[in-house]
Amino acid sequence: ILLEGNEHEKELARQWFFYAAYQDDHEAQYQLGRCYESGIGGVINRKKSLAWYKLSSENGNKKAGKALKQLNRRRKK
Repeated sequence: ILLEGNEHEKELARQWFFYAAYQDDHEAQYQLGRCYESGIGGVINRKKSLAWYKLSSENGNKKAGKALKQLNRRRKK
């Protein structure tokens, strides 16, 4: 879903994920982590990516837990 669309649409998607993430939507938190990890809709920010993945995982999102482990492994290399 995030790989489709032009840059403006990706920026809008990132904004909507941001709004939903602050409403404790764990899927939006995960998607926002992906945006920050990959630079979708803005700049890459590994710290913010980790923070959103962590929060999403704590809220029950299994995909976020896996992504968090992968990012942490990459950081240690």
